[in-house]
Formats: sequence, C-alpha cells, structure tokens
Amino acid sequence: MIGGRGFPATPDSRIVLRMSERLTPVDLLERSGGRGPDVCIDAVGMKAHGAGSRLWYDRLRQRLRPESERPVVAREAVRHCRKGGSVFLLGAYAGGVDGFPLDVVMNKSLTLRGAHQHGHRYIPMLLERMARGEIVTEHLATHTMPLDKAPRGYAMFARKTDGCVRAVFEPVR
Repeated sequence: MIGGRGFPATPDSRIVLRMSERLTPVDLLERSGGRGPDVCIDAVGMKAHGAGSRLWYDRLRQRLRPESERPVVAREAVRHCRKGGSVFLLGAYAGGVDGFPLDVVMNKSLTLRGAHQHGHRYIPMLLERMARGEIVTEHLATHTMPLDKAPRGYAMFARKTDGCVRAVFEPVR
C-alpha cells in the first residue's frame, strides 16, 4: 500500500505486505483506514505460491496445458485494491490465465499496468552509458562459473542460495 487520501505517500506511510503474512481482507481494510490499499504490486508473477482450492485448480490447468500461469498474487491484488486504485504487474507472465477477475477490474475502475520495458528503445542508450562507465553492473553478477556448471548456477539462483543474485556462465576454453 502506498499513500492516498489521508495517507500521504511518504517513506513513513508506505506499508509493504507480503503474501506470506496471510493477511485477511479485514486486516487490509484496517491497515488502510477502511478503503483498501491504494496501490497493489505483484512482483512475483507465475512463480507465486497460493493456498486452497484455487491453487490446486491452477496447478491442474498447468499440467493439462490449457494455461501456463498461476496468477495467485495478481488475483489477490485486484480483489483487495481500493476502488480507483492501481495494480502493477511486475512479475513475469508468459501465457494464458484462467479465472482472472476482469469484472472486478472494471467494477472498481482499477488502473492495471504491466511492467516490461521496451528493450529496443533503451538497450542502445544503456550499453553506451555502460561503456562510458556511467552505469556499473559488475555487482549484479554474484556468481561466475563455467558453462558446464549451468544447472548448478540456475539451481543456486532459483533457490537464492549462497547469496546468488545472478549467475553468469562463461564458455569453456
């Protein structure tokens, strides 16, 4: 939740809520003065883990292949965001979604935004700035390893073990 009427958007007024906290809709209303969050962000995407019958339905649909996503967090963001609020989908979604509450988006007049950047527009400028030393990215490659160790590197990245932010693979020479 970020700011809003009676809740100015200052660093002290932002409240970060995680799905693991298992908050109820009542908790969200209490924390937002009865309105619901002004801004809801799905930063997880298809890797979200939910609970209950909807999770099992999503998993079954994934296995049968008519859809490839589990929009658990996106659904929750739409359902709990206040009327006229904004939902940002920063997480990665690549396929179809069944049971997305589009009716709720319309009835609440929510602003729904995706977040993939336009690479063709920005990549040349970013590469030029990196070449000039204006943007430093070396700290992002926390683990460099030979290409034949890629399965291990991907596992470290997926499990976030050993402080892995990004694994970089070099061809064996």
